Amino acid sequence: VDVAFFSVPQAAVIEALEQDGVIENAASIGSYLIDRLREIGKTTGNVREVRGKGMIIGAVLTHPVKSTVDECLKEHLLVNGTADHVLRLLPPLNLTREEADAGLAIIERALRTTAAAAKAA
Repeated sequence: VDVAFFSVPQAAVIEALEQDGVIENAASIGSYLIDRLREIGKTTGNVREVRGKGMIIGAVLTHPVKSTVDECLKEHLLVNGTADHVLRLLPPLNLTREEADAGLAIIERALRTTAAAAKAA
């Protein structure tokens, strides 16, 4: 197997991503999402930790994640829950700041709803 055959297409993709600013955008918007999720966690009180790199982000919740995922889905935001308490975000690399803010608003509403439900229970 000729390794160069497989690496040429991969190199072309990476070069295109760099030239189009996709990698820079992913780093910038990813950091913004992480910072804002930490702020949201402080105000809602139901986020223990936020971690991530680029556009791979996880928020460890104080409650099972399913209710938060369900609330996000009601507003057509696709998020994922893992390890029972981790809200995982994997947005597209070309996500804009405006789109990030819209998604964060949905997540914040979902966290507030699930926090209120947990207190009522």
